Amino acid sequence: MRKNLRLVVALIVGIPLLALLALFLLVDPQKLSPALVAQLSKSLGRNTSIEKLDYKLFPPSFRATNLVIADDPAFSDKPFLKAADLEIRPAILPLFSGRLELQSVRIIEPVFELIENSRGIWNFDSIGGSSQSSEPNSLSLTQLIIEKANLGIKRPDTARDLYSNLSAELRDYAQAKPFSLKLAAQMPSGKAIEAAGTITSAGGKTTFSQFTLTLASLKASLEGEVSSSAMNIEVKIPKSPIADAAPLFLHSSMAAKGDVVAGIKITGSPKAPVLNGRLDITGFEVSGGEIKQPVKTAKLSLALTPERIMLEPANVSSGSTQLQTFGVISNYARAPRLEATLIAPDAQIAELLSIARAYGMSSVEGIKATGQAKVQIRASGLLEARTPLAFSGTGSLRNANIVAPSITKPIEISSTDFRFEANSASLSGVHARLASSNIEGDCKISNFKSPALEFNLEADKVLLDEIRSLMPEAKSKGDSPAKITASGSLKIGTLQLAELTLTQLTAQANYRDGHFAIAPLNASL
Repeated sequence: MRKNLRLVVALIVGIPLLALLALFLLVDPQKLSPALVAQLSKSLGRNTSIEKLDYKLFPPSFRATNLVIADDPAFSDKPFLKAADLEIRPAILPLFSGRLELQSVRIIEPVFELIENSRGIWNFDSIGGSSQSSEPNSLSLTQLIIEKANLGIKRPDTARDLYSNLSAELRDYAQAKPFSLKLAAQMPSGKAIEAAGTITSAGGKTTFSQFTLTLASLKASLEGEVSSSAMNIEVKIPKSPIADAAPLFLHSSMAAKGDVVAGIKITGSPKAPVLNGRLDITGFEVSGGEIKQPVKTAKLSLALTPERIMLEPANVSSGSTQLQTFGVISNYARAPRLEATLIAPDAQIAELLSIARAYGMSSVEGIKATGQAKVQIRASGLLEARTPLAFSGTGSLRNANIVAPSITKPIEISSTDFRFEANSASLSGVHARLASSNIEGDCKISNFKSPALEFNLEADKVLLDEIRSLMPEAKSKGDSPAKITASGSLKIGTLQLAELTLTQLTAQANYRDGHFAIAPLNASL
């Protein structure tokens, strides 16, 4: 009995081993290489090439080197995909007759190039042959694994984006049948982002079911379908911490706290999506980087409708500074236009400058200030890269002390009101002090690229040697004064230059090309 049992076990184990050994001896990889290339080319509808094909016995598989899949010639003459290594597990029985049927494919460190043309068509849309072809796509796979991929994406009129260290796993793929897909990538912060679910692609339409997006503890679900002309997708985010998503919209030196919840339905077309729903962030806080005091808000809410995306009124704080903000983006599907307002009823100037620097406003670099400000700013314009937004606003400064790179001593402003528009700014009711001079009056500056200053100023006294010492010396011979012009009226109680003293001076002054011209001038000597 034991002999018979050992014989049965030996047959069960030995026969497959002998079959695999025979297969290893009979299969010539170099003869199957053209069959593999032909099958890939036919299934993908793209010219395909490999450099070398080797066969491995355990597990039965082929290894191809230097895989190249050509791009659609309407897009590029460079490869759509390049990979140093390709591992293939074939169906066993067809190999005995010299046929190669793919079951599993593993691609290691490939480089993909995705290109979109001006009509919104991608270079991968034609993979598998024309959708109008009468011959069905015969490509089917039990498993496709992609490891450590690099993905290049090029859209019309934009620079090429590159994404690294991507991975994907596809199971049970066959044309017009549901298959599972899992995608993963690693963010620069080290946190993994994953997407997984079931997809069906048939009749020019792709359907997503039980599809989830996971970024550490942040989770979202996606259900619906999309085609080249229409889409109907629903996105839901249950209450989740936003900290893990912060690297997607903040500088790496900054961090965020708070919870996000959303329910959004997307219809229309991929080129002109229509949104309905809400996105709410509660307990939001941003800190780090150039922000000296954390920026906080109890709630940020976006209301999404087919006509507009509206930021509902929100109160934002940084230190002792309180800001109120609201806005709307209209016509977002075609030509999005922003109208936004920010109000600071009682702000610290230093905290306003800190926030401005943190969000990339280079015009305030090098400026230090203390004091109180009341500000109302309005931003409007088309959200296009080539169209700058227009800013305008009003406000006032009280007990301000401002240090700028252009002068060596601070300007003390006890009070002034200001107004600015796209290319001009004005100060009225100025009460200020610069060095020994107390100054009152009004001034306006136009054309910031070539500034033109208009003024009507009064000063109790001006010491010209002192004023000249406030201006920093040029750092090199190549430095040149700013292209600024100025004109207006002056009234000075006492003007002193070396041993010369003038009193009760009134004058019309002009400044151009580094020289002052004063005419007429009336004064007592």
